[in-house]
Amino acid sequence: MSDERKVEPKIGETALEVPPLSPRRRFDNVRETRKVVETPRVRNWKPLKWLLWLLLLVLVAGLIYQELRTSYVQARVFHWLATQLTFEVAAGPAPEEAQPTFPAAGPFDQRAGYSHLAEWLPRLSNSGFTINEQSRFSPALQRYADWGFYPPYAENQAQFSLPDQAYLARSHPLELWLLAYLQQQPNPSLSEAINLSADARQQAYQWLFRTQSRSARDNRIRTMLEIEAFWDIHQRWQRLGYPFDYLVPSLATALGSSGDRPAALAELLGIIQNGGRRLPMFRVEGLHFAENTPYATRLSRTEVSAERVMAPEVAQILRENLAGVVQQGTGRRLLAHYSLPQLPDLAIMGGKTGTGDNRISTVNSRGETVQSRALNRTATFAFYFSDKYFGVISVYLPGNAAADYFFTSALPLQVLNGMAPLLMPLLRQQDNCPD
Repeated sequence: MSDERKVEPKIGETALEVPPLSPRRRFDNVRETRKVVETPRVRNWKPLKWLLWLLLLVLVAGLIYQELRTSYVQARVFHWLATQLTFEVAAGPAPEEAQPTFPAAGPFDQRAGYSHLAEWLPRLSNSGFTINEQSRFSPALQRYADWGFYPPYAENQAQFSLPDQAYLARSHPLELWLLAYLQQQPNPSLSEAINLSADARQQAYQWLFRTQSRSARDNRIRTMLEIEAFWDIHQRWQRLGYPFDYLVPSLATALGSSGDRPAALAELLGIIQNGGRRLPMFRVEGLHFAENTPYATRLSRTEVSAERVMAPEVAQILRENLAGVVQQGTGRRLLAHYSLPQLPDLAIMGGKTGTGDNRISTVNSRGETVQSRALNRTATFAFYFSDKYFGVISVYLPGNAAADYFFTSALPLQVLNGMAPLLMPLLRQQDNCPD
């Protein structure tokens, strides 16, 4: 049977050629088969890698910690360097392979002249001098110097002046000299130290005679005088109860704007009350345990001798001035409540008022305040009452909210007026005051 067919064309149409049909393929009894390809399993090594890195990090940290504690590696390295980086002085000029490498810069090498030896030696040889002996570098020291490092050697302290040694020690030259003097002298004395330190004092302040920077010298002198003056003031203030370890040398401190604490002000009033003598301040004077029992125990403070920190004449003048503040000054409103009936114009109280408006102000080049931010506001009255009592009343408002308040020291004064019914009966307990 033929695979080709003939199609008879219609009238007016051309014959069409039909492509032959492809023979039909028959698949009998053929089952579809699937092949399962098993992929090899790949192990995940990432956790193991992280574990190894963690162990390595712990090992390195342990070695660093051990090195910081014992300096084992450092000691071995420096010991090895000390045995390898050596030099020796021998007769005649050094051979070319052991020629010393002279430094090119460095303030101490320049002052000692070491940096100029490379220039001086050839010129001296041309002038008729001969090198009788010279140092020889070891091979390790020669390589060390060729790499740009400075050869290690025991420095001669005599080549450093006292200011240079103090600069290296980051201290004052006279402090360094005094430390050496105290170590050498078993029985030091002030007069001996002053006599022996004449040359040291000349070296320490020889820069004062250099006139090429006169303005900087004068400013430095003024600064030193101010620092020493404030240091002396701070020492005196601490004896009177000043609570801080440092006093800022500034114009604000000179005008009286120095930080203080109410307890320290109260202690100062107590010193004035005691005629210039300072006694420790206690909250508890005695203890009584197990009263009316077989275990009864009573304790009291041990007697402490007073320390004279102010001349009695100064204390008396201060007391009179504090009384004037209440009688004629900013504390006049207390006079009506704190006076004796027999002497209505004589106050039995004195004190000092103070108002603080603490701000951070930004000022431009023309001296105009362009910004001002309030930090806090305070009003304080430190007072003494009769011959036995003293204290401090302080009003404190922290934060930016202080800019919205304008109270002064009149506020603690008014508080003290309200306490008059509580304080005035204390006078009757004193034998030297009339009823």
